[in-house]
Amino acid sequence: MTGGNEYYLLSAEDMAVIDRLQSLITVYTDSRQAARIGRELFDVSEEVMIEDLHGNTRRTAEGRQQVLEYWEDMDRRILLNGNTLGSDLSVNRRIIPLGPGLAAGSWDTYTVEVLGPAYGIEALPYPYRISAGHYENTFVRTPEGWKIRSLTWKPLVEFDPYSCEGDKDGVIRQNIDDWPQPYELYPHAGTYAAATSEEDILYCDAVMAVKNLAGRIAQAFTAGSSGLRTLTAEEIFTEGAELSIQGLPETLKGREELSLWLSREIVKADHYCGCAPVILLTTAVAEPFGEGYTKANASWMSLTLEPFDKDGMKVLFRNKTCRWMAGFEKTAGETADGQTAGDDGGAGGIDAEMNGGIGGMDQWKISSLRCVTFSTMSDMKGRRTGA
Repeated sequence: MTGGNEYYLLSAEDMAVIDRLQSLITVYTDSRQAARIGRELFDVSEEVMIEDLHGNTRRTAEGRQQVLEYWEDMDRRILLNGNTLGSDLSVNRRIIPLGPGLAAGSWDTYTVEVLGPAYGIEALPYPYRISAGHYENTFVRTPEGWKIRSLTWKPLVEFDPYSCEGDKDGVIRQNIDDWPQPYELYPHAGTYAAATSEEDILYCDAVMAVKNLAGRIAQAFTAGSSGLRTLTAEEIFTEGAELSIQGLPETLKGREELSLWLSREIVKADHYCGCAPVILLTTAVAEPFGEGYTKANASWMSLTLEPFDKDGMKVLFRNKTCRWMAGFEKTAGETADGQTAGDDGGAGGIDAEMNGGIGGMDQWKISSLRCVTFSTMSDMKGRRTGA
């Protein structure tokens, strides 16, 4: 609200695009393409600015040229540091209007910094600095769509460093030349600009549907044995879907193989006192595409705790950050009560939500799902609580 009683509103499409901009900051930095942030995500005006209060890299940038140089320098430091500086995983989103064509966005972060050569530390394995931080950013609507006007990050809480366990599973290797390469990006990461209000609605419905479906799967794993038993391959995967997860010997293809995989995950969770991998998804970037927005690609970062051993009722978890990349398709089919999609012109409620839909009965399903581990930290011990 500005100027007395005058209110400014943000549409669902505005908020979806602003949230995507924020998430692309992490996607590009974790893909060693930080220079794209300055070129593509920031406004081209001289009003742009950055205030970075990370512990060892406190700096500011004002004006277009300094902002471009800031992100170019980050790419150089990422390369020096073995392809990663770490991640600011954005959570607790809040987006509000400031005025016509202006918005503010704030996010808390789970922040991991890899203290390597970019921080003056040469000896492997490198320690990881863990902290909670906070973004306060502003956004402006331009002829090219929403862009970042200013970005500020400050620390809130700093925790004792973890160690980088390089020799446990080969994810982070002792030879820096073998460290993970930048992640490939899905092909539809361009700027979204709808031509009609109907397209806005279709676009936003698709964004929310794929986020809901991914969230449901992640929640089922985090809930453990009981949660996994609510998933079926027929409900969440297309007939020809493919699954590739680091640690699996090969890519799984088709519902039959994916159904067997889900069954094995339940058996493993039962063995580990009801614990399945705890998957905490964040920093989502969803990109619907195609006529009517019936397909989408999306990516998430996650903090993942994966059980691998137990001591009585205590479970030992691998502690890692991962990148998830998924393809989605909107398909007609049966809802949970056996009704054919589209018979009554659409319905809402829990059945629609469970099938990835927002207001209709068409089902969104996963056509491809891939997960790669970005980094590993010291193992953690825990136990199952709750029902």
